[in-house]
Amino acid sequence: MEEKIRAIIKADLEAQNKVKEAEEKIQNALLSMVKNKESINTEVFNRAKQFVEDERKKLHDQLALTEKEGQSKFDASLSELESQFTLNQEKWLSELFERSINFEAE
Repeated sequence: MEEKIRAIIKADLEAQNKVKEAEEKIQNALLSMVKNKESINTEVFNRAKQFVEDERKKLHDQLALTEKEGQSKFDASLSELESQFTLNQEKWLSELFERSINFEAE
């Protein structure tokens, strides 16, 4: 009988050890999942941050290029207007003078 009690106690201790090991494995798995979750969250955040930075740089570059093109077009238009003014200045002054005189005469 004593032998059976010892066998039962031994089996109980072995079962307790197996339960303890299983609980430790579960705890380690949970900790690993939490660690992986944080790692995945960090990676996703970093990728999103990099994407936003890349897009911001791309848009900034496009804006700078558009600004440069706009300035070039403005400069070309201004140059054309100045050229037209210089070319027609005498003619316009003469027309303005003639119209002013004719207006006063009427």
